[in-house]
Amino acid sequence: KIYCFISLNNRTTPILLKKKAEYIRYLQKYMESNFAKPLTLDELASFSGMSKYHLCREFKSYTSFSPKEYLIYLRISQAKLLLATSSIPAYKIGMLVGIPNEANFIRLFKLHGGMTPREYRETVSVKK
Repeated sequence: KIYCFISLNNRTTPILLKKKAEYIRYLQKYMESNFAKPLTLDELASFSGMSKYHLCREFKSYTSFSPKEYLIYLRISQAKLLLATSSIPAYKIGMLVGIPNEANFIRLFKLHGGMTPREYRETVSVKK
């Protein structure tokens, strides 16, 4: 068993790290099921039962992503799948994955994918 020690009411208490990891995995599953919704850090903190600051620290320590980075990762991954497997226009794909502003969708896609949604679709359609 792996323990970490935290201070509650000026007393040091052992907490199983395994339990914290379970909370983070549960939150990840929630995010994976709801990534297309406008999730906020306040909502994720409320769902997890942690303060948003504590949630950010714990989430990053277990996943190496901040909650925001993980949410963007989920959205861009789904967008890539839709671009590769459908003919849905890119702006509609942005809306479907939770990024309704077309310019923001293209900017995030390029930042995290290295190319625009159109370039990505052309690249994967050539490979088929």
